[in-house]
Amino acid sequence: MHWPKPLSRMLKNTLSKSIQYSAEILHSRILYSNDNPYLDSIFAPQRQEHFSTQLMVEGQIPAELDGALMRIGPNPILVKNPRNYHWFTGDGMIHALRLKGGKAHWYKSSYVGVASVQKKLHRPLIPGKTRGVADAVNTNVINFAGKIWALVEAGAYPVEVNSKLESERHHLFKNEEDLPFTAHPHVDPETGDIHAVCYDALSQNKVFYLHIDSHGKLKHQVEFPVKHGPMIHDCAITKSQVLILDLNVNFSVRSALKGSMLPYQWNPKRQARIGVLPFGGKVTDMRWYEIDPCFIFHTVNAYDLNTGDIVMDAVVHSKALIRSIQGPIEDQDIRLERFIFEQGTGKVTRTVLSNIKQEFPRINEAFIGRQYRYL
Repeated sequence: MHWPKPLSRMLKNTLSKSIQYSAEILHSRILYSNDNPYLDSIFAPQRQEHFSTQLMVEGQIPAELDGALMRIGPNPILVKNPRNYHWFTGDGMIHALRLKGGKAHWYKSSYVGVASVQKKLHRPLIPGKTRGVADAVNTNVINFAGKIWALVEAGAYPVEVNSKLESERHHLFKNEEDLPFTAHPHVDPETGDIHAVCYDALSQNKVFYLHIDSHGKLKHQVEFPVKHGPMIHDCAITKSQVLILDLNVNFSVRSALKGSMLPYQWNPKRQARIGVLPFGGKVTDMRWYEIDPCFIFHTVNAYDLNTGDIVMDAVVHSKALIRSIQGPIEDQDIRLERFIFEQGTGKVTRTVLSNIKQEFPRINEAFIGRQYRYL
């Protein structure tokens, strides 16, 4: 059923507010430890933004490195109830280290200036339209189309950030479309184009594939139907195709009503599948491969074989986001796997490459979508 846009928007807003209100009411009723590992030790938030030019260096910095090394992560300004804080929902903070001529020139940390952050810090709102059920932008920072972007999944627009780490504007690059984006797009090293698989937490029945050219203009989009509101944190690309991960962590109203600020939960009953869509293809060109239940936060890489088959390497969780409302602390059997998708038969072969528990895999990005050797 298709609702008129104003009514559809109103229903989404009502659903969002209802879930948030119900979660807040039930916070005090949750029987959960006050200890939260995502507010302690290496996860403990910085209490303020920093800038320093007095940096101590151990060892030697290669003189060839010239640029800013950046990372982003959740850094909550205020946590009212630690037992209900979820790692994925904290206010975003970007950290940057400027390297040049074998020296570390400065370090700076700065909050991503979304509305909730600016209000807490009593700062003016940044321009640009906003969208999504929540505004925390805290998951990835990339350099694309000559600009720096802070990213998150589930609906919010990217935030453009300048070289001083000042947030400048919310927008979907050079586009006016009302579309969600993702925390983990992939840039084709030959074309500079970006490929993204995006979902909106308020629309559990559809997901978008976006192909954006190297200048930031939307080149192609495909909307395809899904069930159960899957969390799709990452995707993978080859030279010619995109892989969509429709797996076993799904939107859960029950989780929201229990007080979770991130209402996604392990769902072993649904059929896990991975879709393959050619660049420029239509929804009818999608090929789905069914696999055993699992979840993938991060892929490593994917590439085409001469046979027409596809290889994808990824860090696989046999179960994820099971019960905890604080983060993936209970995730089980995390391993590095290789998937081979046979084009002719529709068969998927899975091979464990390493049983060492791991996450956040990285490769040389010049080999994205290409056969590679080092991880």
